Amino acid sequence: EPGDGLEPISLQSTWEPLPLETQAVRSRKTILFGRSRPLGDQDPLNLYGPDSCGLALPIGSGNNLIGTLTVGRSGAAEMFLPAQMDVVRLFADFVSIQIANARLREEHVHSRVVSHELELARNIQRSLLPKAIPAMTPFGAAGHCETARQVGGDFYDVLQISDSAYLLFVADVMGKGVPAALFASILQRLVRVIPEWINRPAEMFSRINYMLFEELSSVDMFITAQLAHVDLKNRCVTIASAGQGPVLLASSDAPSERLVSEGLPLGILRTTSFDSITRPLQANTRLLLYTDGLTELKNASGEQFGIERLQKWLSNSTQQRATAEQLKAQLLAEVHAFGAETPLKDDQTFLIFAEENPEN
Repeated sequence: EPGDGLEPISLQSTWEPLPLETQAVRSRKTILFGRSRPLGDQDPLNLYGPDSCGLALPIGSGNNLIGTLTVGRSGAAEMFLPAQMDVVRLFADFVSIQIANARLREEHVHSRVVSHELELARNIQRSLLPKAIPAMTPFGAAGHCETARQVGGDFYDVLQISDSAYLLFVADVMGKGVPAALFASILQRLVRVIPEWINRPAEMFSRINYMLFEELSSVDMFITAQLAHVDLKNRCVTIASAGQGPVLLASSDAPSERLVSEGLPLGILRTTSFDSITRPLQANTRLLLYTDGLTELKNASGEQFGIERLQKWLSNSTQQRATAEQLKAQLLAEVHAFGAETPLKDDQTFLIFAEENPEN
């Protein structure tokens, strides 16, 4: 009866003999009780008196235990008949199936909810990528973002600041799924709403880091990023990095260079400073911003694509006249050929800036 007050069954009981239901669970067998097989003194079923009889059997599917079913009657001298025990076992099987089906339905609903949330996060991530990159003649830019899972934390952006100035941006939010997509969205909005810092990448990173620190640290997340402020009028670029690898620069008139600027990832310390580096845009310039998913890509032998290979490719690209879109396609072909036999384990994002119509 509902008011009987039976306590939950303990599988770790040390009583001797074990409670009947604990015996049924541990042995995965039907256990009978009655006058010829009396219950232990501390068995909870003694609540029904010493003249009760019945059986306890485990309920489950395969090796998955759901619980126990105990059926008995008070004041009966005889045990259950075999036919009666068969009815109880049949009912136990029916209960097991119903519980399993209910759990499957619950898991299905949960799976659909998770799938819907991931689709929302994927839409957020897609919305971060520029639908069209601003024209910046005689230069051009092209970006690529490929996630290892359904949703990642990488994104890139290109903002036009004035008729001759642009901001190139690549970021990698630690983690995957909805939180990473949301922080990526917040980061992009911050870059767009603090124009007073937009021509000074190092100061912009310091300001963004201060604004995001509370939220990032509260969930143990951080963001790595690269910024490049391009001034076409004065033909120069200023870069800054927040915990990301070096920005790569190459041109026809100078050897390729790794522009390494010091700076912690965003969200590590509340107050931190960042360095910036300025370089001229020489003939047939190539500038590459990227996340570590590109350089850390491994082939079937476990070898990484590496920054040396990436730098060599960028340097060789200055020997040809090509648009940014053509260079993007060439780099993708190079990367895919290297890691064709291995699944993508980390998001790959890069943004290439190139002089498409050099004067020389």
